[in-house]
Amino acid sequence: MCDRFQTVFLICLIIGNNLYNISALTEAQMASTGKLMRKMCQPKTKATDAQIDNFHKGIFDGDKKMMCYMNCIMETMRVMKNGKLDLNSAEQQLPTLPKKYQEPTKKSMEECKSTVTGEKCEAAYNFCKCLYLSNPELYYLP
Repeated sequence: MCDRFQTVFLICLIIGNNLYNISALTEAQMASTGKLMRKMCQPKTKATDAQIDNFHKGIFDGDKKMMCYMNCIMETMRVMKNGKLDLNSAEQQLPTLPKKYQEPTKKSMEECKSTVTGEKCEAAYNFCKCLYLSNPELYYLP
C-alpha cells in the first residue's frame, strides 16, 4: 500500500512540475500549430486563402467570414469566448511563445483590449486587427 501511494505521489509531482515549467515553443512549432488551427477554422467559416493571406499583409476586408475565422482562432486558443476577451488566459499562454514574441504580444494585448466590441465575430476581428496594426512585424496568428 505504501509503495502504491509513493508511486501515485511521484507521478502527481512529475505532472505538476511539468505543468508549471512551461517551455516556449520554437517558431517552427508555433507555425505548425498555426497551420493546424487554420485547417480547422477555415472550413468552418469559409474564409478564403486570399482573405487570410491579405489579413497578414494588413489588408482588412471586414468580411463576415473572415471575422468568424478570427473568432474561431481566438476561441481555439482560449483567448476569447462568446465575444469576450479572457486576458488572464491569454497572459498565461505568453510563456509558451518564443521569447522574442512575449513582451511585444503582452504590450499589444494591453493596447488592444479596448477594441473587443461588437458581436463575437466582430469583436475577435477587431482585436486581431489591432494586434496586427500594433506590431505587424511580429504578428503570428494563423
